[in-house]
Amino acid sequence: MGFFSDLKEDLSQAVNELVIQADTEENQSAGSTQVQDKMAQDWASGKKPQSKAADNEFQDGFNKDLSQMLDKMEEIEMTDNPDDPIFASPAPDNPAPVSVAPQKKKTVQPQQPLKKSVGNLSVLADSMVINGNITAEGALAIRGTVYGDVEIDGKLSISGTVEGEVKASEVYMEGAQITGNILCKGSIKVGPKTVILGNINAENAVVTGAVKGDVDVHGTVILESTAIVIGDIKSKFVQVSNGAVIEGKCSQCYADINPTSIFDEIKNKK
Repeated sequence: MGFFSDLKEDLSQAVNELVIQADTEENQSAGSTQVQDKMAQDWASGKKPQSKAADNEFQDGFNKDLSQMLDKMEEIEMTDNPDDPIFASPAPDNPAPVSVAPQKKKTVQPQQPLKKSVGNLSVLADSMVINGNITAEGALAIRGTVYGDVEIDGKLSISGTVEGEVKASEVYMEGAQITGNILCKGSIKVGPKTVILGNINAENAVVTGAVKGDVDVHGTVILESTAIVIGDIKSKFVQVSNGAVIEGKCSQCYADINPTSIFDEIKNKK
C-alpha cells in the first residue's frame, strides 16, 4: 500500500475515536442538572438540540467526503511516473565494472592533401593511418602511419612509419621506419632505432640508426658508434666514431681542397 492509503486509514480511525469520545462525554453529562437546565433554556428560547440521528448523518457525510478525497490522492500516487528521478532507486554503492574495448586504428583517406596553418604544430597520432600525400606549412610530427609522400615547409619529426618520399626544411627521426628518399634543405638526424630504405640528401647529417642507400650531404656527416650505412657517402667533412659500420665508398667531394690535385703535381714534375 502507498503513502495515501496509510493516511486514509489513520484519518478514518482518528475520526471514529473522536466521535466515540464525544458520545461518551455526552452520555456522562446527560444526567447532570446543568445540562438539563441548558436543554430547558434551549427549548424555551425555541432552539432544538441536535438529535443523535443528525450526528450520525454528519459523521457519515464527513467520512464519505474524506474517503473520496483520499481515493483520488491514492490514484494520483498510483499513476506517478516510475521513471521520474524522484521515484528512481538510488545508485548502488559498488557498481559493476565496465569493460572498455581496445581502440581501433582509424584510417583516413583525404580527398585533398592535408594543409595546416603557418606556425602551428600538427600531430599525426600513433593511432592514425593516412592513405595519401600530406602537404603542410609549419611543423609536423608523425607518430602514426603514412602511405604517401610528405612535404613540409617547416620542421618534420617522425617516430612512426612513412612509405613515400619525404621533403622538409629539417628532419628528426627516432624509432622511425622510412621507405623512400629523404630530401632535406637543412640538417637531418637519423636517431636510434630508425631504419631508412632510401637515399638521403641534406645540408648536414647525424646518423645513429641504419641507412640502406646513398648519403649525399654538402656539409658534415657524423656517424655515431651505432650507425650503419650500406651505400656511398658524399660530404664536405666526415666524422666516424668507433663501432660505426660503412659498406660503400666515402668521398669528401665537396671539400675545399681537391685531393687529386696534389698527385697531379707530382706527376707533372716527373
